[in-house]
Amino acid sequence: MKRELSFNAWIGIVSPDEAASEAKKWFDQGFRSAKIKVGGGIEADRDRVQAVRQAVGDAMALRIDANAGYDVETAIELARLMQPFGLQLMEQPVPAHDLAGLARVRRSAGGIPIMADEAILDHASLIAVIRADAADIVKVKVMKQGGFHRTLRMIATAEAAGIKCVVGHGFGLGVNTMAEIQLAATSANVIDGLECVGPLKTVDDISSVKLDLSSGRLPLPGGPGLGVVLDDAKVERYRFG
Repeated sequence: MKRELSFNAWIGIVSPDEAASEAKKWFDQGFRSAKIKVGGGIEADRDRVQAVRQAVGDAMALRIDANAGYDVETAIELARLMQPFGLQLMEQPVPAHDLAGLARVRRSAGGIPIMADEAILDHASLIAVIRADAADIVKVKVMKQGGFHRTLRMIATAEAAGIKCVVGHGFGLGVNTMAEIQLAATSANVIDGLECVGPLKTVDDISSVKLDLSSGRLPLPGGPGLGVVLDDAKVERYRFG
């Protein structure tokens, strides 16, 4: 079991100069992997990724995420443009339903690992991705997959198929973040650079102590439970519905 977990930074669809500045900020804080959002034009994507790579050198693993925003031919061309930058993975370049298209991109990506995210909804969809030979990596989320047992089952299935996993969510509080951290620590099939960084995007939490992920690393908490104590006053304050 891993005793310390590392986390993945993120960079939006911004200008090359802004992307480079953000990447350097994350790197200086201690992050050693980052996801760069792409979309809206592959030449602009190339310039953004190139600026980030120049800013951080080879010491930071870089991922790109198209959020299912490109068609197959454009995604293949994007992969060609990404060849000089040593990407760790290319996430969901085509629509979630197009597994045949995703498989085409994978075959034509020049060795860049392809990760399925939006295409992964449940165990059945994971099996479909495996059968289509459409991904090298899949992304799983404890909340999306419906809890620990279902997520662990999917990680085990992916491992049996020779597919690595990324664990994480876009937005979340300390409770589900700690759930994903602890789940990720149990499997060698989960790659470093967890994407469960929701607490970095919030100004408060419902826990008594807000998780500090600002250094890009966090030791696995000891003792029973998730390692999070709820603050009843904050739970009441932020209640809705």
